[in-house]
Amino acid sequence: MPDREAALARMRQVREAYCEGLPARLAAIEAVWAEAWRQDPPHAASLDEVHRLVHGLAGTAGTFGLAQVSAAALRLEERLVAAPEADRSAVDRAFEELRGTVASLVTGPGR
Repeated sequence: MPDREAALARMRQVREAYCEGLPARLAAIEAVWAEAWRQDPPHAASLDEVHRLVHGLAGTAGTFGLAQVSAAALRLEERLVAAPEADRSAVDRAFEELRGTVASLVTGPGR
């Protein structure tokens, strides 16, 4: 039984570290998004990188049981797939939603 308890404690520590790192991870993704728009038209490789990073965030958040973060990241991913250069404001709103979801997780009850 002690091995199981130790494993569960370690899993909680890893999840906690993941949660604490979310704001920085999201800021890094937003920096790539901003960099893409420093060019006209937006830099396609940077847009692809944003999509890859958001997809990874949605998956890892789900793995750690953070359903709200995962869902918000998936909504952002949908906006990115639907031609981000055509509707940048929709992507910006999806980033704002994800930022709010992450902030409420990090500053919410029990934190």
